[in-house]
Amino acid sequence: MPCRENALNYLHALGYNVVLLPKADLEPLYLLSPGGRGTFDRFGRLDTSLKGDGTVPLPPVSADVPAASITGRSSSSLKTGVGLSVLANVVAAMGGSPIGLEAAYNKAATVTFEFRDVFENRVEVAALDRYLASSDVDPLSVHASRLLSEGDLLIVTSILKTSTIAVRASDNADIAITLDVPLVQEIVGGNVTVATTAADEALLSYSGPAKLAFGFQAVRLLFEDGFYRAIEPVSKVRVRAPLSDAPDDGAERFVAPGPMVRLNDA
Repeated sequence: MPCRENALNYLHALGYNVVLLPKADLEPLYLLSPGGRGTFDRFGRLDTSLKGDGTVPLPPVSADVPAASITGRSSSSLKTGVGLSVLANVVAAMGGSPIGLEAAYNKAATVTFEFRDVFENRVEVAALDRYLASSDVDPLSVHASRLLSEGDLLIVTSILKTSTIAVRASDNADIAITLDVPLVQEIVGGNVTVATTAADEALLSYSGPAKLAFGFQAVRLLFEDGFYRAIEPVSKVRVRAPLSDAPDDGAERFVAPGPMVRLNDA
């Protein structure tokens, strides 16, 4: 998805990659492999390819941790074409129909996004490091062994998820536009709830039945001769600071070069 670097740079600044197509089933401990052109393929869960020796358990996932640093944050203004493409992906992921949204936003010049009620699922990187040190590549995972030896596997360590995204449309004079809520609701269908708040009728929220992952953190693995050596050092990947309300574990996080990442189902 072509998009300016600063369109959702508040996530990049906090060390998170933006998921272009939000997913309900992206979780920590998933392995990702580069797919080219800014895409990543989901390879499978960590313990499918790397088996522990039984001395160190797989790191537990801390689920549904409120992400106060993200909730309520707004993106930069996006031109309507790009913004509606992002919104269409979100609505489709929620189970709604994005066909016809262009007509509802025909008077808009720009849109901004705001994520509501954001939660984080995460694993402790120090615990992950201990598990990796006690693990070995499954001999049946031939492709995983090759990817590990080439440094081409990442482990998702954290995801940001929400069931609600709010959108503000503005005209060429940067004045907020109030949309026809019943019309938008009819377009997207009953799986997605469309609503405004009394305090701000120009901010239209879209809510789905499930929390969708829209951002993720990952670390790259270094293996040599089949043995785990380290997590990718800071000099070889782009990194940002962790969330202010997340534990500062000193680990370096992978950050994709583009503002958005497409995650494919391998």
